[in-house]
Amino acid sequence: MLHHDAALGFTMIHAGLPPQWDIALARRCAAELESALRSEHSGRLFAQMYGNQPDRWRDDLGGTERLRSSPTR
Repeated sequence: MLHHDAALGFTMIHAGLPPQWDIALARRCAAELESALRSEHSGRLFAQMYGNQPDRWRDDLGGTERLRSSPTR
C-alpha cells in the first residue's frame, strides 16, 4: 500500500495521500492494512471490503471499517 525509499527520498502510495494525513500517519495506516491482508483472517476482510459505510475517515474507526474507509471521501 505504501513504499518509502529513504535513500531516494521518495514515497509511493496506492491511491494517493489524503490532504489531512502526513506521511507518518499514512505509513501507520498502510502497515495496519498490510498486516490484515497477510493475516490468517484476511478472508473476513475481503468479504467485507466493499461498501458505502463509513463514508468518511475518522481517527476513531476500528476493525474492518477502519481498514476499508477512504480518507479522501
